Amino acid sequence: MRVFLVSHCAAAPVTGRPDEAGDLERCLSNDGRLQAAAICRHLGGAPLDAIYAGPSLPARATAAVIARELAIEASSSDDAAAHAAAAAAAVDAAALAAIQEQAWAEIEALKEQHPPEARLVLVSDAAAIGAIVCRALSLDLADAGRFEIAPASVSLLEFRGQRTLIAALNHVCHLDGLG
Repeated sequence: MRVFLVSHCAAAPVTGRPDEAGDLERCLSNDGRLQAAAICRHLGGAPLDAIYAGPSLPARATAAVIARELAIEASSSDDAAAHAAAAAAAVDAAALAAIQEQAWAEIEALKEQHPPEARLVLVSDAAAIGAIVCRALSLDLADAGRFEIAPASVSLLEFRGQRTLIAALNHVCHLDGLG
């Protein structure tokens, strides 16, 4: 199974909590919408089986744009509390450990739900993606500061039987020329 870890695109200030995809997409800034389009071009070369989004507004908005452009239904994370803490408490080690456990549990659940050849997209916050990468590499969470997860970046996990590989980390070439 291949899981594309997409760090959400640049967000715009938002009032209220949009519920519909059109409203949700307004959560992205103009730059964020351009970034999302670039991600679509990057991911659009091969069919994707599903798109999942963490509960943060920028993650949901990024996933909504990708889903619309690539004609796939986006699903939101079930555990808003764990991911919502990511942006607010990324510097707190205990909160980051909880985020890592929840995010990895979601990945394990996706592995159970999808066949080994599935290609999935998971859109989330940089802190959650960094925690997932640390878990995949058996690194201590303190080592998350040794690599960058940029906005609108794409990282790739590959699950081959019992092996977990990082096939790409913080890929941003699709953003070249956006400014």
